[in-house]
Amino acid sequence: MSRKTYALSITIFFMILPFSLMPQSGPFSNDLERIFKSENLYLDQNSDENFLRTWQEHIVLHADKYEFSKNEPLFFKAYILTGTERVRVTLSKVLRLDVLDEDGRIVATQYHRISDGMAQGAISAPKKMTEGNYKLRTYTQWMKNYGEGGYYEAELVYQNINRYRNEDSVTKESLKVAFYPEGGRLIENLDNRILLKTTDSEGEGVNIEGDIMDDTGSIRIPVKYFGDGVSSVRYVPKANKKYIFKTRNGQSFPLPHAKENGYVLSVGTLHSKNLAVKIQTSQELMGTSVFLRGVMNNVLYFKKELDLKEPDLTIDIPKEGIPAGVLEIELVNQDKTLLATRPVEIGLEKLSISISTTNRTDKNTYLIIIKDLEGRPVETDLSLSISNVHGRDITFSQSALSDRWANEANTLTSVHKERKILFKKDLDIMTSYDVMERSHVKELAETIKHPFQKGLNFYGYAYNMDDELLTNTNIQIFGISGNGVFTKEIKTDGSGMLRLEDLQFEGETE
Repeated sequence: MSRKTYALSITIFFMILPFSLMPQSGPFSNDLERIFKSENLYLDQNSDENFLRTWQEHIVLHADKYEFSKNEPLFFKAYILTGTERVRVTLSKVLRLDVLDEDGRIVATQYHRISDGMAQGAISAPKKMTEGNYKLRTYTQWMKNYGEGGYYEAELVYQNINRYRNEDSVTKESLKVAFYPEGGRLIENLDNRILLKTTDSEGEGVNIEGDIMDDTGSIRIPVKYFGDGVSSVRYVPKANKKYIFKTRNGQSFPLPHAKENGYVLSVGTLHSKNLAVKIQTSQELMGTSVFLRGVMNNVLYFKKELDLKEPDLTIDIPKEGIPAGVLEIELVNQDKTLLATRPVEIGLEKLSISISTTNRTDKNTYLIIIKDLEGRPVETDLSLSISNVHGRDITFSQSALSDRWANEANTLTSVHKERKILFKKDLDIMTSYDVMERSHVKELAETIKHPFQKGLNFYGYAYNMDDELLTNTNIQIFGISGNGVFTKEIKTDGSGMLRLEDLQFEGETE
């Protein structure tokens, strides 16, 4: 049998790597241990939708810092957790990591092997990376079944630019104000809470003061500032009135227009066991029937039909049974039209962390004690970052311990400070989501489109040296990577596409 030899140029693109609580059975530790002993074991699920509901992945990522420069890479460790119990195991074997600029363009991509539910590595700045703010985004191929809302994201700063500035350092032309009504919309004649995010032309938070005023100047309500460019105010918009936010330096910004009638959805998040949901209803909509839902990454966790006979209704929703992450509380009608929505963070169980020196002569030996808030020791995995502190002796000493770590450890033992942290996190969540960009609710996919990824996948088209597309042609692929040489023979399809799947190599590869 003769074998034809081609000189190839291959163009490759990447395709990677009472409230009724909805039933969320498993996966539990025993289920996952059984699967990992035999990964080809068939999982008995009634449908793809039930499979997706049960086997949802969640990422927790620890980084040594979130500001990096050309000569100082960022080191990280990621934990991939599965199911409502957040068990640290997964069938995914590849973690994708993207760095995006402020316009959402990907400037760097890495792929890391997942082993024992963990992946780790370092991010170095691309050569053409410019000073500014970026976003770190990580996810698995399986997580693409749930939409981008479930990806892990964190802000990055390149070259240590000044993140938060005072009003005096910002020109009038550069100041921007974004408005975030709690529940998504402002409603006339109801008590509304609105958050304001003030930034400069580079998107950095600006410390600024001001007031909410009507078009006649007869109403002046000062906003309350909470730091990082975020402030808040409550007011009751009236019919046929226009409102502005006026800064102390004289700038004016119009507030969003209030709807004539509707629903105001607000949530109290500080209670450890429950979410306190309050619904205000316009007089014209009294007696209507709506549904209150709790959704995380398109997975429905609770749903309750409400008959709104009173102008104000308060409901306590238990947090138990809802996994850690951002939960969207939605108010919808019979047609699944979105009437109001409010994102809230369901946090992990808090821990008390203490670090101290030992009595040993080795001054680089430290004792780390982790307990729950009731003082019981906790067995867990710990990510520890030790960095050289500029201007100090490089010896790891008590004075060089991360202030952020020490502050957070102390904070967890104080109920008052803990509530302040939860409140600040709640503000961050509310100003990070454009909640009313969509008019209808999102549903979990009925079919699995993105299977668990076992290795790297490459897809592309093959051409010969005359730039002719090679269709239905056997092609040999050779590669050299850090873990050896690999060869593979594949056949292009009728369109000339070639598919390389489940490749197992690490480091730079040719």
